[in-house]
Amino acid sequence: MLVVGWYVGSNGVASISNVTSLWWLVGAIGTGFSSAAAILISQYEGLKDKEKQFETINALGFIIFVSSVIISVITALFYRNILLFLNVPPEAIEYAKDYLRILSFGWIFNFSFISISYVIRGFGNSVYPFILMGVCAGLNLVFDLIFVGICDMGPAGAAISTVVVNFLSFSLSFFVLKKFYLRSFKFNIFKIKISSIKPFFKLAVPLMAQLIVVDFSYVLITKMANSYGIIIASTLGIGMQVHNLIALPSRALSRALTVGAGQNFGANKIENAKKVLHIGLYLSIIVTTFLAIVFNIFSRAIISLFDTNPDVILQSQLYMLYCCSLDCVLYAIRNVYNHFASGLGDTKFSCINSLVGPVFLRVFLCYILSRNFNLGFLGVCIGITASSILPVITGFVHFKFSNWWEKKQYN
Repeated sequence: MLVVGWYVGSNGVASISNVTSLWWLVGAIGTGFSSAAAILISQYEGLKDKEKQFETINALGFIIFVSSVIISVITALFYRNILLFLNVPPEAIEYAKDYLRILSFGWIFNFSFISISYVIRGFGNSVYPFILMGVCAGLNLVFDLIFVGICDMGPAGAAISTVVVNFLSFSLSFFVLKKFYLRSFKFNIFKIKISSIKPFFKLAVPLMAQLIVVDFSYVLITKMANSYGIIIASTLGIGMQVHNLIALPSRALSRALTVGAGQNFGANKIENAKKVLHIGLYLSIIVTTFLAIVFNIFSRAIISLFDTNPDVILQSQLYMLYCCSLDCVLYAIRNVYNHFASGLGDTKFSCINSLVGPVFLRVFLCYILSRNFNLGFLGVCIGITASSILPVITGFVHFKFSNWWEKKQYN
């Protein structure tokens, strides 16, 4: 989005923004399956059951292959209809079509890269995924500058860059997985055990459902923002990226927490699992609060990196003030409780807790405040933040008063 903003402007940023909300929505499918695999692998790691780990990895490979092919076909055939549903502003529609059409050919590489990263995390190693993601990000920036800047291909160039880099990242991550973890394991994704599917789907379906519905709520909010024109569409895109940047450390901590909780729970070390939760909460709150303050202090300079339009800067500062402050901290707390429950295998709770507040309440509040109370885009900002309060409360109550330590969800 940065590079497209430099060379194309607000129209390019708005096109990337609209497709990004779809990217998160579709990517939730791969992330849901991969998260379920990581939970099982971490629990089997605690039990020292290598055979079950291999069965889980094979099942994941089959599911990722089938789902990515289906999604690629759907997005390639219906990308025009999808963007029309979103009410993409006319100034950005052609850019968005080019961007989404090209991205549709790279889902299998994206899903595969995500799944391998989660598998490695499931083994308890978060360093390799970090290095792989760093390489991926660096390559993506280089190719963006080449295709968008030097070759003047606009958002289409950014899409080509993404597909190429996802292919390279998948290839590199597969090499790492095979060399360091699965030397004796032979992949055959079309020969899977039915017994490995049941626990997999028991965890994956609630996780995937919550991610899809949560991300679909952002699609609906994007649709609302598009009705206010190109300035607000660009603003929401920048705001969501900044929001994502502030939330990234807490999200990473939560993923590590899932593995730590899963391994301790699998080994029946309940007190250690509780310590993992408390450390995750403290670190997430401290880091997120610090980043939110820094980003708000330097909001104008940060937003100007994406778009120098004065109207976009003004509206983006409004978004950062109301959404990138308290909401990011609330999100961090909610995320810790949800990922802790997921690490224990209780994906049903994390699913429900992610749907009631962050989805149904969010969409309702954003619509009511922006339309019925005539607050416009400010109503959307307030609605996003207000909807994050409820899941924090329910997360605390669930940890404090439910007998979660007595349940073995993966059996």
